[in-house]
Amino acid sequence: MSRFKVWFWTMGLVFIQTFTACVIWNLVKPNPVYIGMLETVFPGFKWLSIGSFLLALVECFLYAAWLAFSFCFDPQFLVSKTSPRGRNSEIPRETHLIGSR
Repeated sequence: MSRFKVWFWTMGLVFIQTFTACVIWNLVKPNPVYIGMLETVFPGFKWLSIGSFLLALVECFLYAAWLAFSFCFDPQFLVSKTSPRGRNSEIPRETHLIGSR
């Protein structure tokens, strides 16, 4: 499984669990500030209907896709396209943003 898929599914499920926990918490103990925050973070979300809840779940996965793309962007791709040495050029390990240990 590629790094993108791992990050996408991991972040998507974390976002969905967090969103669902926030909705359940607001059903138990309503707070207009939290409801307003959810309506701001998730465009189109209105407290509380099935359609807006499902829309927010889709938006959770869209946020996860954006985050996964941001974390998994490989600088090696840019080097292979722009380097005069061609596709066999390597980026030194210490210049990678993720996994440099």
